[in-house]
Amino acid sequence: MILLDYLEFVCEWLGNYLTGKNEFEIHWLEYPKFTLVSDRCVDFAFAYGVFEHVELDDTWELLREMFRVLKPNGNLWFKFDTLATSGGLAHFKSERKRLGPEQRSVFRFHNPDDVCLLA
Repeated sequence: MILLDYLEFVCEWLGNYLTGKNEFEIHWLEYPKFTLVSDRCVDFAFAYGVFEHVELDDTWELLREMFRVLKPNGNLWFKFDTLATSGGLAHFKSERKRLGPEQRSVFRFHNPDDVCLLA
């Protein structure tokens, strides 16, 4: 298993949590490039809790990297936040209310059509 994250403390936590459970590699990302992962070497790639925190240009780069490392006929699964559903709109409204006018949300809401075009 190859794990990648933008946050160093998450990488450290994953290492502690997974020690002794199986074989794994953990890589900290400074930018959306998987430089230490070879082409076509993974069967399954997934991202959960990732795309709602990055802008569309990094979404594009992350998807390109995921496709690059997938083996032929490999599978990619990912989720993203969108305003296009009642749950997404409710999440957006509750986040704005919680933060107030002076702060920006850490969540990014993407249009499904845009994400489909990138993918």
